[in-house]
Amino acid sequence: MDNSAPSINVTINHVNTPVNVERLTVDVVVAEIGVGLASYDIRYAWVASETDTPEESQFINGKLDNYGKIRLDVSGLVDGSYYLYIDSIGDELVNKTAAKTYGGKIIVDNTAPRHGDAYVISTKNEACIFKNDLYYCNGGDELTIRVEFNELVSTVEVMDNNRFTE
Repeated sequence: MDNSAPSINVTINHVNTPVNVERLTVDVVVAEIGVGLASYDIRYAWVASETDTPEESQFINGKLDNYGKIRLDVSGLVDGSYYLYIDSIGDELVNKTAAKTYGGKIIVDNTAPRHGDAYVISTKNEACIFKNDLYYCNGGDELTIRVEFNELVSTVEVMDNNRFTE
């Protein structure tokens, strides 16, 4: 007899990292090993904290595909921090998941970057400075560092031991 609730797996491509909404993807997979899902409908909402419970009017209705997957619509998210709240999902025997937040903190930053906002973090997690169109890092001998203009933009190559360029 099936007495376990379906499982929910959430994949967010940017967690705890500022991202433009156009680069953000949030995928949900609902798996049921038993009698099957009661419905392929899913209700979700974007909330401000992990402990928030959304109002009824905040819920968005979606439909899982035949494999229990859905890519959530993030196009309406404005600058700010969000958590994904998924309403309870049940199987045909009324085993249900908890209605709660899943994934992690999503930080949406749709503001166009200005040249002065550029900063670099090396793979050693050391801050670098941008000067005369070059990035300078103390002791940055790693081959790949992140260039961030409010989001992940590119990797950079080593010019010499302390100088990096895009």
